[in-house]
Amino acid sequence: MNIHKNLDNKIIKTALTTLFIALICVIIPVAITSYALGNEIEVSKSVFNLTIGQTAQIEAKISSGGTLIYKSEDEGICTVDENGLITAVAFGSTRICVSAQDETAEPVYCEVNVKHPININDVEILEIPNHTYKGVEITPDVNAEYEDYKLVKDIDYTLTYTNNINVGTAAVTVKGIGNFTGEKTLEFIIDAANINSDVTISVENVTYTGSAVTPDILAIIDDYKLVLGKDYTLSYSNNIDVGTATITITGIENVTGIRVIEFKIVPKANSLTSYGSSKKTSLKLHWTKASGITGYKIFVYDSLLKDYALIKTISDPNTLSCTIKGLKAGNAYNFKIATYCIVDGADYISFLSSDVLAAMTVPADSKIVQLLGKNHSVQIRWKKIEGASGYIIYRYNKKTKKYVKIAKIKGNTKFTYTNKKLKKSTTYKYKVKAYKELNGKTLNGKISAKKSVLTLSFRWPVPGYYYISQTYNNKSSMYASGSHSGTDIASNGKSIKGAKIIASRGGIVDSINKGCKHNYGKTKSCGCGGGFGNYVVVRSTFKIDGKKITLRVIYGHMTSVKVKVGQYISSGQKLGTVGSTGYSTGPHLHFEFRVQDNPYAKIKKRLDPLKYVKH
Repeated sequence: MNIHKNLDNKIIKTALTTLFIALICVIIPVAITSYALGNEIEVSKSVFNLTIGQTAQIEAKISSGGTLIYKSEDEGICTVDENGLITAVAFGSTRICVSAQDETAEPVYCEVNVKHPININDVEILEIPNHTYKGVEITPDVNAEYEDYKLVKDIDYTLTYTNNINVGTAAVTVKGIGNFTGEKTLEFIIDAANINSDVTISVENVTYTGSAVTPDILAIIDDYKLVLGKDYTLSYSNNIDVGTATITITGIENVTGIRVIEFKIVPKANSLTSYGSSKKTSLKLHWTKASGITGYKIFVYDSLLKDYALIKTISDPNTLSCTIKGLKAGNAYNFKIATYCIVDGADYISFLSSDVLAAMTVPADSKIVQLLGKNHSVQIRWKKIEGASGYIIYRYNKKTKKYVKIAKIKGNTKFTYTNKKLKKSTTYKYKVKAYKELNGKTLNGKISAKKSVLTLSFRWPVPGYYYISQTYNNKSSMYASGSHSGTDIASNGKSIKGAKIIASRGGIVDSINKGCKHNYGKTKSCGCGGGFGNYVVVRSTFKIDGKKITLRVIYGHMTSVKVKVGQYISSGQKLGTVGSTGYSTGPHLHFEFRVQDNPYAKIKKRLDPLKYVKH
């Protein structure tokens, strides 16, 4: 029994020893793994001394490049964020633990001491440099540091100043607030301003009065305007006659030094009185006489420079007018005048006249561009005249034998006018002129040449086709008479062959021809229809300027004819279609006006159809 018992005890001891050794073999490698690789955490600073509300950054790194974790042991004293930014919360001391997230490095601790308020006298404050007199309070800030912390005005301290305007010793009291207590007074020096180097001085020219002139100056240091009698005194020389005068400026009290500057005494200003003799590119100015001067200078406003520019100099003081040339027609100009004297070879020019003389040139010549007559109206179109204030339309009156104004168009945006309620088949004559208005005065441009027009009772014979291939009276050897007797209307981009022909004016069909078969372009006459091929002649009577005439209208080179001889035709009625019969080089309509009493009578004259027919 004892043997067995002893054996059992040995077995148990052996088993326990084996288990213990196994556990050690397991645990020891784990512990060795944690810190055996030489992984370390390094911090650049291990102690932080802060005041309440102050922050500081922990600069830390781990040799393995892993993630660091920051934890405050007492967040009632300070907190720390995930990036290691410490914020002081209350007085006291604690530690920040910096550890590796994967626990492969031994933690490092940083000590944080949140101190009680610091006396401002323990703060390092740099000496305040000297300042120069400015006429106003000088309030320099201070440069204050405690350890590595730079104090901030109105957060850590306030400033109050005494004796900080005039030259001498000034003081500033620094009072701690927030994390700082106590107060400290520093002195700084205010030096006198030098009239030559520290002060900006200007003076304006003065008008001649016959007596000594004593203009004040503008003396400035920064934004402070120096005061005469307080900061400086003035004395003058050569300050009566036109020329260059001097001022001696002597600094007093807070300003030192002497400075001499010059100013000009200029002749008295003058004024322009009126203008006249306006033309398209010139006008004449008049002014009052000035005494004791060399002459006058004329200035005109330049819109590009936005200022008045010299345009003419008059060297005779007795000349009281001049003509300004090189102007633009129909333009308004603003003029001013100045007098000048020559003293010791230099020009002394007065101030410009206070009043502006506004003047204008005559508008350019007018021109009627087009007259378009209809049955009972005429449309007048004219050329735009730059600078015009408007236009006046005139019509010839046969009774008075004069041109009478019928309309006034205001503004310079409308260039047409329709004269209504007219008699048809009557010639009317028109003229147009531009006018310019300025300050109640009106200048008229040259009236246009006359243009006449007949009020129409005719329609365009081929609606939709308006290309003219041959005009009336066009000279050419291809015509027996040496010139074209009518107007040819042809295609331009789209074929005119087969297009509808309508009666331009109502009347009786005088004659027709519809037997021509050669409906194509030819280089010589085939003789059919006397060269006109298939044609229609419509006879009508009407008055031109009160005279009754018999008019025969020829429509030639037709493909087909749709009317009969003796048939009454109304205006706009279809006569046939366009072709190329007779002597025709291609499809077109020959459109001709003949003044002829009967088909066999002598042709009195031919008329240009385009003077009577418009599209």
